[in-house]
Amino acid sequence: MKNGLVVIGGGLAGITTAIKKKNDYEDVIIVEKTNQIGGLLNGIKIGRDQFPIGAHFLRKTGIRDIDETIFPNTFEWDQLEYLKTAATSFGKLDTDTGYLNINHGSLSVRFSAYKALIKGWMSKVDDNRIFYSELERIETIYGKEIATVYNDLSKRYFGIDIEEQIEGSLAPLACTQRIKAFTKIGTRYLKKIEYFDNTISYHNAKEGSVYYSNFVPKGLRYQEWWQGVEKLLMCNGIKILKNTKVSFDATKNKYYVNHSGEAASEGIEYFENCEIIDTTNRKKTFRTQMSQTILLFYGCDSDPLIENHFISSFTKRDVFSRITLCHNINRAHKGIVVEIVVPITADVGTALVSEKCIAQMREYKIIDLDTKIKLLKSINLWGAGFQPKIISRNESTISHSDKGISSGNVWFMNEVIND
Repeated sequence: MKNGLVVIGGGLAGITTAIKKKNDYEDVIIVEKTNQIGGLLNGIKIGRDQFPIGAHFLRKTGIRDIDETIFPNTFEWDQLEYLKTAATSFGKLDTDTGYLNINHGSLSVRFSAYKALIKGWMSKVDDNRIFYSELERIETIYGKEIATVYNDLSKRYFGIDIEEQIEGSLAPLACTQRIKAFTKIGTRYLKKIEYFDNTISYHNAKEGSVYYSNFVPKGLRYQEWWQGVEKLLMCNGIKILKNTKVSFDATKNKYYVNHSGEAASEGIEYFENCEIIDTTNRKKTFRTQMSQTILLFYGCDSDPLIENHFISSFTKRDVFSRITLCHNINRAHKGIVVEIVVPITADVGTALVSEKCIAQMREYKIIDLDTKIKLLKSINLWGAGFQPKIISRNESTISHSDKGISSGNVWFMNEVIND
């Protein structure tokens, strides 16, 4: 058995890494910079209500040690029948599914997409083919018109083109794996063919879903949930060092640790004879922060007009990237969480952006025109939010780790940790 393991980062990636590795080391320590574990998969309490920091729906992994720790029997959970997703495409809201709906696009958009899909099927494009860039994949499967739509989104979010990003870079914000196309009946028939099953979505989010597989803390009590997880981790022999900031000096190949703002020790010797797994990308010298994620928390006096859990944006002019409707998740309260992702250089005026978000929620008929809605709090996650996955020009310039939500991984638990 090895002496010890230090996991930098107390988010979901760090916690699950520690659980999976705990039997291989005498000591396992999680180092977290804040006063609470959970990372971006956490919540915030505003007044009497608790809000998720974004759209958080967890799924069990099938790995016993992880599931028993993350989903303790002592905590109350709501299991959703299925995820009721929605999306805006070409300025229109689709409440049936959360994918880009090309049927809302122009004739040229639809023609380009159908032509590419049929051509890909007839030419037997390999489903397992690895594409050089996000642009190459989208153009090959969906055509240039759809690639332009995603490229506009990329510029809106990150300020860069999709040809600069690896395959899957946009997926956490705007799904690029499937689109909504054809008719409802035609889609059901075509999805029996493997190629189309992997490229188009059903016309309703309920079809193809694994029922009651998504968990949400009762009353959106994310903070209490993570406090319970922390106790279980410590009971299982995993140590947690909170309020501890870690930085990496590439010139000396050393980690520097500051506990509660004071220098605790210099260099990697602080973790003597320990292996280090960094889920926060501190060691990535080429880690460029290209976007900032802003969260707006609203209080409302009436229920939303739609039943969806969250809405994703595929429309260039939208201010929001994603909207989460707390009332529809488990009736905890009528609050709304809006995520806004913009380039790191953008000067975001909270008041003006908030007004535009409210106007668009009314325009899309997400909330009623007479609904009283008030901005309760705003948070800027800066580089801790979504970041693009840049194409590496050589092996020494890897832009992001594949661990951690901030690396660009999706929010769903099973897809974050099963690497």
